[in-house]
Amino acid sequence: MTQPWLAALAASAIAATVLVGACSTRLPPTASPSPPTASPSPSLTPVPTELVDPADFRPSVVAFFDPDHGLAGGSIGSGDAARGAVASTADGGVSWTIRTQLLVPVGDLAIAGNEAWALIPCRDGPDPRCGKLLHSADAGETWDLLPATGAVAPGAGTISFVDASTGWAIGAARPPDGTVPGHGRNRLLQTSDGGLTWSAGPIPCGTDWQDLSSVQFIDTQHGWAVCTGEGSGTMAPTQVLETVDGGVDWMTRSSASSFARPGRLVGQPPSGPVEGAFFTPGGLGWVWQGRSGTARSRDGGRTWTASGPARAEEEFVSSMWFVSETEGFAVYSSTEMQALVLAATHDGGDHWRIVQTWPKR
Repeated sequence: MTQPWLAALAASAIAATVLVGACSTRLPPTASPSPPTASPSPSLTPVPTELVDPADFRPSVVAFFDPDHGLAGGSIGSGDAARGAVASTADGGVSWTIRTQLLVPVGDLAIAGNEAWALIPCRDGPDPRCGKLLHSADAGETWDLLPATGAVAPGAGTISFVDASTGWAIGAARPPDGTVPGHGRNRLLQTSDGGLTWSAGPIPCGTDWQDLSSVQFIDTQHGWAVCTGEGSGTMAPTQVLETVDGGVDWMTRSSASSFARPGRLVGQPPSGPVEGAFFTPGGLGWVWQGRSGTARSRDGGRTWTASGPARAEEEFVSSMWFVSETEGFAVYSSTEMQALVLAATHDGGDHWRIVQTWPKR
């Protein structure tokens, strides 16, 4: 059951539309079974609506149900005073409606059917909200906070769900004293109850790649993981892994070890350092690499080539999402435009068009 303060907050925020043209949100036609319910935790207090200007919303992560309907997680304000928010769109990202506001910016989003999850990331220092998830059963119109229970919880990494119950995340073990873990993205986590509890195993990365930067599954058995490590400038060692048995075994599709050992090369990997990745059921893959731009794979991660929407040292992608082999979205910061940009493609990334921009603060 949604707590009164969350319901009231959502009701007051629905009327606030970001950017141009308010649109009524209709749910996508898909449906999925409802996950286990949980009462929201009182540790996440609402942001007073009178202190927030919805026009200041800036998205950093996106997830789309179809080419028209999607969600964005981002921030309101800047610097240490930045708050968080989740917004929805019904017109392909042209306009956004704030659905819920948070004390901290959203770290990642995942969707499956009409279900949606938003990750509250771990930051430096203790934070009781670290690693908790917001959950929506109605395509992002209303949200509840799932309590973080057990010995592990998602941390600063990505989350991926394939149905209302089954998901994966990158996180860290909670210390025995129950305190909040730090940034240690050293575990591959799995949930079978919609994110209420998580089990942990070791990261699948090899010894040359210290950081599991992204994990994504397209069904309960088939998924990818991308590992990275410390590098120099716009280069860093990377490893792309694929599993077809639910993560029991991982196969290296492409990798380059540290530059002290340049001979250890498999396939044609991205140059790194990889900050995030997205894969489609047909094997189309994308990685965004910070200063190195974006790279695309057409063969499930075996070979990678530089590709839009981002250019090295010019655009810095923070999130990408594809709803099919051809339709996709990307959020990036443009130094040339001095703006935050939402772009869309209709041909698998051969061409990108700008959907909306937000001036940099």
